[in-house]
Amino acid sequence: MNRISYMFTIALSALFLSTSVVSHALAEERISSQIKTNPQIQLSNKEKQSLSLAAEQILRQVYEARDDIKYQGGTHALQHVQKGLELVKIIDNALPEYDVHTTIKSGSSTYQDTEKQKQFVIPLYGELDEMFAVLPPVQMAKHEAAGNQSPEKGLGEAEVRDTRTFLNVRDAQYYLEQAAANLQNKDVNQADQSLATLQNNVIHEFSEVDLPLLRARWNLMEAARMAVHNDYHEAKGFLQGAVDQLEIYKSEVGRDAGKTTQTMINEIRKVSNTLREQKEASAQRITGIWDKLASSL
Repeated sequence: MNRISYMFTIALSALFLSTSVVSHALAEERISSQIKTNPQIQLSNKEKQSLSLAAEQILRQVYEARDDIKYQGGTHALQHVQKGLELVKIIDNALPEYDVHTTIKSGSSTYQDTEKQKQFVIPLYGELDEMFAVLPPVQMAKHEAAGNQSPEKGLGEAEVRDTRTFLNVRDAQYYLEQAAANLQNKDVNQADQSLATLQNNVIHEFSEVDLPLLRARWNLMEAARMAVHNDYHEAKGFLQGAVDQLEIYKSEVGRDAGKTTQTMINEIRKVSNTLREQKEASAQRITGIWDKLASSL
């Protein structure tokens, strides 16, 4: 998922729009664009709730797998991961496809494209407190900090009311498959890291001041993926995207949070400047920064 697709996804307040038209054409504009999305089928409310329940159960299985790794040495962890992957298949089978028609015009030139897409980001309809039961403790701490109105907010202490939670099922599949491979190779520690990343990758729509943090986290995650595949040019682009979002966040928070954010920006720039030299270590360094940012939300 590229940055443009991500922003489009986050902007959706509900899944499975019946028909939507986004138009930016104004009189005498030098360029205009229009996106039309049409689902091939309509899901009933009961079907949408079932999809949400399936997504929530993925998180439950991830929680159970990590719990088993922690207390039982991973004896039954693979079974939980495989259940999660089965839920991914069920969701993928049920998701409707959308016909996405894009038109961009400027002068006498017109670009048109039509493609089929699925909306893999599933809203979790469960109560937020129930969701936090299967998400990392840092997320629980964030939830408990809601309502802090201090003007000198620390990193991650921004307003969190009106939070909505989503799971990107495509990302969940990626990390579940990683965890399954790790467990089959008897590497329980790496499996736990993959599952922890899945948990931290749950999307929370916070208030406007926190959105740059979410976008920065996503850019870092994508940068780490690109670095693993030695695509350093793309990785640098995502790292710059993370810096840009953190700069926005820094301008909107208090002094202490601004200092912490600047430190993180400096770390990202150092990694970006040594991507090719560090090679395998680059992804680990990016993941380390991602973890710091994840723990701040």
